[in-house]
Amino acid sequence: MNEYLQNLYLICPCCLETRAFKHTILYSYYFGWYKQHLSLFHPIINLENDWFLGEVEKLVQGNINTYLLDKNAYLYHTHQWACNDCIEVEQAIIPNYDKQSYGMSGVIIAYTNLEKICERCHLNYVFSAKEQQYWYETLGFFIESVPKHCKDCRSIIRKTKVK
Repeated sequence: MNEYLQNLYLICPCCLETRAFKHTILYSYYFGWYKQHLSLFHPIINLENDWFLGEVEKLVQGNINTYLLDKNAYLYHTHQWACNDCIEVEQAIIPNYDKQSYGMSGVIIAYTNLEKICERCHLNYVFSAKEQQYWYETLGFFIESVPKHCKDCRSIIRKTKVK
């Protein structure tokens, strides 16, 4: 791993704790699934390959909606991911990336509970990690699709449409 990635610390959006890059699902994703899929197009990719490490560095720095908190070390990602501790205690779920329908934004790296505000009743609700997994892997919704309404309002809207 190159020096940049070795010294990178991130703030987990799930638990808000500071974690080393290598102790997050991002590490597993970039050096696992992403590398495997990239190698279909570039069969000579390996972990020592400077080009591959450079691509990972670019993705971590910019392509997954990051911004610097401390310009020397800390990054906070707004894209969905989690640290290994959150996954271990089931605050986050590792997706089956091959079942996700995604566009230019790429895959959801880990499902985490998302707080939303219903457009109909204006109450806060949680789009749970389990519900996201169902939406994106079973129903096949594009990951850019998110509910605008809480479960109760969605149920009312569906009943109204049936009548």
